[in-house]
Amino acid sequence: NSTVDSSDGWRTRQTATSTSWTTVTLAQYNASNTTADATDGWQSASIFSAPHDTWTSTTQATYDTAGNNSTVDSSDGWRTRQTATSTSWTTVTLAQYNASNTTADATDGWQTINIYTSPYDQWETTAQATYDSNNSSSASTDGWRTTTVGTPVSWTAVTVAQFNASNTTTDDTDGWRTYKSYTAPFSTYDVTTKPASNIDLLGNVVVGDLTGNTGSYNRVDAPAGGNPYADNAATAADVFALPDYSYFAQALDKIVLGECGGTVTLQTKNTADLLGAKDPFTYENSLNKTVVKTSSAFKSGTFDIAFPGENAKTITITPQWFTNLSAWSHFSWACKSKGAAYPFTETPMPDHTSWTSITLVVHANEAVSCTQMVSYHG
Repeated sequence: NSTVDSSDGWRTRQTATSTSWTTVTLAQYNASNTTADATDGWQSASIFSAPHDTWTSTTQATYDTAGNNSTVDSSDGWRTRQTATSTSWTTVTLAQYNASNTTADATDGWQTINIYTSPYDQWETTAQATYDSNNSSSASTDGWRTTTVGTPVSWTAVTVAQFNASNTTTDDTDGWRTYKSYTAPFSTYDVTTKPASNIDLLGNVVVGDLTGNTGSYNRVDAPAGGNPYADNAATAADVFALPDYSYFAQALDKIVLGECGGTVTLQTKNTADLLGAKDPFTYENSLNKTVVKTSSAFKSGTFDIAFPGENAKTITITPQWFTNLSAWSHFSWACKSKGAAYPFTETPMPDHTSWTSITLVVHANEAVSCTQMVSYHG
């Protein structure tokens, strides 16, 4: 059989309706097919298995359908070919590109270009200057990002804007991390807090302490069990702590006591009528040797006692000028403060054993009244 028709004495004919397909070579088909349809018993079918002799144009949707084009070459029965010089670009997926691109250049109709729009499939290395002039967000939505290629071994100084435009994680896995450099200029400040009670804040204000630390002032708390404040409370305290307001008067009293001196007032009374002795009596205190006198004209005399930086002072009061008191003799001493008996010690005087001096401890702003009872014998 050398011709398509029967001029060479050979032909094929259909004796019944065909029910199956027979695989022949292209040469066999070309030497026997005489009509465009199957009336001569010959017709072609698209069988997508190698080797392929002819190709049929199809739609991109059919080409892209899963299960059709599966390899870059034509071994799966599918391929793309360039019918003219490309004049435009078509956006395809990375999978589509990988399943069709067969050459490194554009001779097969496939080539890539850098299109910096999301989503991004590949990244390329660039200079930091170029990165800094184009990167506008810390994410990769602008087409720019940083990646680590190894463990960082040093620190690089950047601006806050550069850091904010690149840092994407709270740790340094993205290659970005901050460290505190306490040198000017400062872009932020650390905020620290210290717990402080109201009494601590007030105490610091009282002593002018602006450090924020507690304990630099002297604090006196209310005594437990209803006990009175110590005599030196006012001197020791910068602040009185009063969790119980009932202690307020007591604390105020100690404060006033601490700010003022004390007094000892003397009287001399006759045992006969309990009135002031008419003759002058002179008394001297041991602190500064000052004297006071009592008489019919001046019924009492007062010693003022200063307490610079002290809590209390011991004072001895001694009668003087006994030659003028020959008609009198000592009977007793009594001291009071705030209506209550006040403690003192009584000591006989050398050379005048019938007379005694008294010694007592006087506290700040404490008013003590002492009376010497004397007897008149003419």
